Amino acid sequence: MKKMILMVVLVLPLALSAQKTKPATRGVENTKMGEMTVPMVYGEIVVTDQQNRDNVKVRFDDATMRLVQGKVQKMEMDQIERFRFNSTLQAINYLSALGWTIGDSYSMERRTGSELHIIISQPSPKMLKPDLAGERTTPSKETGKK
Repeated sequence: MKKMILMVVLVLPLALSAQKTKPATRGVENTKMGEMTVPMVYGEIVVTDQQNRDNVKVRFDDATMRLVQGKVQKMEMDQIERFRFNSTLQAINYLSALGWTIGDSYSMERRTGSELHIIISQPSPKMLKPDLAGERTTPSKETGKK
């Protein structure tokens, strides 16, 4: 009887922990709010070396600026883009305080030196879906027009 109770006591925690599943957390994923998935806005911190001094700025592409519909978020992104930071650490701390998530980084070799790119992201509940079947950006072969 003692062996049976000891067996139940030892096996029960293992059986209960085997039932719990953890969600996959690979990479940066969309943030979920209830049942609705909120799209993410991405940008990058670009660090270049000019005359032995770091030049740190934040960039968002034009398509992202057109897709974001929240006026407050759009104004914030515009202000961030115009601001010149003194250091990479200052930019990361400032963006983190505004709710941006710091992601992966990569470096590129340019003619003028190397550039460090750090990906940033933030949920954007007011964002349009891109129209991939819309206007062409290259001339059509049939008409020779846009």
